[in-house]
Amino acid sequence: MKSFITGWLLLISCTVHATDIYIGTIKSTGIFHTELNALTGALTPFQQVATIKNPSFLALDSKNNLLFAAADNRPTGEIVAYQIAPNAQLTEINRQPLNAQRPCHISVDAQNRTLLTANYREGSIESFHIQPDGTLSTAASHHQHTGNGSHPTRQKKPHAHAIIAHPSQPFVYAADLGANALFSYRLNPDSAQLTPLKKIVLSTAASGPRHMKWDRNGNRLFVLNELDISLTVFQFNPDGSLTEQANIPALPSGTDLSDLTAAEIHLHPHLPLIYCSIRDKTNQQRDALSLFRFTPDTVDYQNTHPAHVHFPRNFNIDPTGKWLVIAGQRSQDIAVLQLSANGTPRLSGHRYTFPGEPVCIAFHPPSESDN
Repeated sequence: MKSFITGWLLLISCTVHATDIYIGTIKSTGIFHTELNALTGALTPFQQVATIKNPSFLALDSKNNLLFAAADNRPTGEIVAYQIAPNAQLTEINRQPLNAQRPCHISVDAQNRTLLTANYREGSIESFHIQPDGTLSTAASHHQHTGNGSHPTRQKKPHAHAIIAHPSQPFVYAADLGANALFSYRLNPDSAQLTPLKKIVLSTAASGPRHMKWDRNGNRLFVLNELDISLTVFQFNPDGSLTEQANIPALPSGTDLSDLTAAEIHLHPHLPLIYCSIRDKTNQQRDALSLFRFTPDTVDYQNTHPAHVHFPRNFNIDPTGKWLVIAGQRSQDIAVLQLSANGTPRLSGHRYTFPGEPVCIAFHPPSESDN
């Protein structure tokens, strides 16, 4: 009887501690799925769950079991809405064309009513209303960015690289690498329309803002800069404006930055840590993860660790805070790093060859209704 109860508890534990992961790709045939065992860090075999051309970025509404994909489907880019089935398969709901060829980033607002897209090549952003049944409206807004930076090749014109909403207030912010600026908008949550507010030029020239994350209270915005490999910290103000507070290098002083670029940023779900991935374009084994520690008043660079994959364009941290799943675009593999009690990453021994180039890792934790 004792062994039966022990086995039953182990089965329940394994079931509860499994998290779905969806993987966006390029040079592949679609969206893939795997499952993370949060007890061991192992991944199940990769399974294709949707056929779509170059789904380079994914966004999820886990509450309503919806997944959205940005498709670099030239000559016209698209966004596609999917329903997530209990067996993790994806069923297309609908798709909408973009006023762009190359969407590079999408996100969903905190109310799960607006889908936001950033279009790199065109330097523009768009918004779409998410209907109650999960379908996407035609574009509610389309705005063209303006300006340029001082980098001789990467900042000749606008290149919108990310767009996210404030977690509790009706404001949206877009990072534009080419313009070396953030663009702020007011969001109408009922219509998904965006009204332009302000262009915020970063104080550090040729920094190249790429991706962003809010702190847990929405008081500060952490912006990862691709070109000079730094972190810029902004204070959020009640009127939606941002005040730049600091710019902090993401690598030790004296590091040769040639052929290195920053890519993705995530906060640890429980610890006051920020993780940033750094890519080595020359494959000299300099691909890395840099860590920052933050308090309510400060942000400080901590250290840098090997990424264990080549060209880590994207990574994510599981809801337990125990595992960091990192995608090697050029090595065409995915590694699972174990995070220690203080958040230090180390290779868990789990590294998997991927069928294509993985470029987005999106966790789909079970909703309360699924448990």
